[in-house]
Amino acid sequence: MGPRRFFVGAVCSAVRLLQRDALRDYLLAGGLVGVAAACKYPGALAGVWVVAAHLIMRRAFFDRRLWLAGLTAVAVFALLSPYVLLDFDTFATHLLSQAGQLERGRGGDLGRGWWYHLHFSLAVNGGWLALGLLGLGVVETLRRRHAVGWVVLAAFLGYYAVMGSGQTVFARYALPLMALGLALVLAQPLYASWRQLSLLGRVDTRVQARAWIEAHVPAGAVLGNFGGWAGDVPLRSFEGLRWEVSHFERVFGREQMDRALVFLEELGAPVPFYGYALQRTNIAQAAGSMAEIERLETTWVALHRHPLGYSRIDSTFAGELRTRAERVAHFVPQGLWGEGADYDMLDAFYLPLAGFGTLERPGPEIEIWRKRGYPVGSGLEWESRSVFARAYVAGASSALGKKALDEADALARRALELDGESVDAWYALAMVRQLAGNLSEAESFYRKRLNLQDPMGAGVAMHNLGVIHERRGATEEAEEA
Repeated sequence: MGPRRFFVGAVCSAVRLLQRDALRDYLLAGGLVGVAAACKYPGALAGVWVVAAHLIMRRAFFDRRLWLAGLTAVAVFALLSPYVLLDFDTFATHLLSQAGQLERGRGGDLGRGWWYHLHFSLAVNGGWLALGLLGLGVVETLRRRHAVGWVVLAAFLGYYAVMGSGQTVFARYALPLMALGLALVLAQPLYASWRQLSLLGRVDTRVQARAWIEAHVPAGAVLGNFGGWAGDVPLRSFEGLRWEVSHFERVFGREQMDRALVFLEELGAPVPFYGYALQRTNIAQAAGSMAEIERLETTWVALHRHPLGYSRIDSTFAGELRTRAERVAHFVPQGLWGEGADYDMLDAFYLPLAGFGTLERPGPEIEIWRKRGYPVGSGLEWESRSVFARAYVAGASSALGKKALDEADALARRALELDGESVDAWYALAMVRQLAGNLSEAESFYRKRLNLQDPMGAGVAMHNLGVIHERRGATEEAEEA
């Protein structure tokens, strides 16, 4: 089994060169070819497939790495078989004798090995089912033109051509062919699994974008998140925290929530939290909407694209955004937009199942934009209670969208318990009163919100205040607002 193992190992090292081109990878391939040849001279054929893998990747024939791999193979072979050089005449005599024996056979006329190995050796060693799978592997390799399949197929055909050229047709000579046949059948799924694992070990573009946002965008900012929910940068958001808080209180109760807040305050400042403009109520605008950016007074926009349908940006929106904002960060995996990638179009899995090409990492293409003329934000540190207050406000906003006014009122008041200067909580309370028809209280809450001197969202509050004046017939106050 030793010679066959090294032979297959040499072929595997050739396959490895399809994705790795460091000098050490070439030296490893050359060393395994040398060991395979030292164990049994036909093992030297593995060197052909190292060359094939190198050329399939369109690397130069006179690349020093390839020639150093060849020198390594010769050196390892000579080191493990020193008498090849110390007694070269004897080596040459025996090598020619073995070549003649392969040609003449050992009695009987079983014909050339090309036919004999096909209908007997391979069938006996692997069975007809294995032969059928081998045929399917060949067809699939030719159809998809998969680089790994080509290397393994070249290994199979090269060995088959040499060992089948004579009339010495021991069935054991075909055992390496069975190993290569199995590798050919499994080449695509094994290669796909290996490529997926290696890509999953790379940092996803969404993780890269998150690190950039946390370093450059003030905590508490609201981002326009366009493209679709699956490709959104996984920020810690107030909306996400709201669902976590809701579940916690449902299971453990409000009193335990208060204890948890004390504990979190002792830990210190939390990681940055942000708001996302696109939620369930306006998800229809996921492909991009300048109107939503204006309505929510959003300074920052994070959008994503990908061959998957889960990341789509409207071209008209993209063009308008370029005229009104500047791109401040861009993350795109090398090879993302290459042809031939096979994705499961129903699954939001941002890695292909086959056809990887030169893809270097998972994730969609992500762009981060900053709207011109909008305030960047104060960048103040957020305390735990303020973060949780915003989470309760997110719940109140969701309840307002469902016209659940009592629920919205209770959540907004809970937010004010945690942060009495939460402009969004006062705004939510004002909206509850306005929708309930209590315009006097609504006006009072809008004024409390405006007195906090926070410019973000103040325009919307002032507009609503103007609407209240208009309903009362106070035209002058409405125009002023």
